[in-house]
Amino acid sequence: MITLKLGELKEIVNGLNQIMGEKLPVKTAWAFTKLAKLIQKEVQMYEENRKKLIDTYCKKDEKGKPVINDGQYNIDDKESFGKEFTELSNIEIKIDFKPVSFNDLGDIKLSPVAMIALEKFVGD
Repeated sequence: MITLKLGELKEIVNGLNQIMGEKLPVKTAWAFTKLAKLIQKEVQMYEENRKKLIDTYCKKDEKGKPVINDGQYNIDDKESFGKEFTELSNIEIKIDFKPVSFNDLGDIKLSPVAMIALEKFVGD
């Protein structure tokens, strides 16, 4: 089991997207495909809860839609929103995944950012 915080998911998804575009040995590709599906399920639940927070704290227009200024949601109570968003992002989840060895990755090239995002899933 690998323990993650919900706030780490976006970076992990970006790392997975990079590795999923590479040619991998079959077993390794299978493992990362399985991991991507597990992570996507958690991302979906995280996003649903994030949107609920935005809906709770965001100013609404006359049609009840969130007000967005300069690409940012117009949040009424930023302090309370920030506190709850931090609490959501710090929730720990467990992912049932056995880390893949570096040897199983073959000669693929990954950016350092992708390696940092995936460090819990790749080991010696």
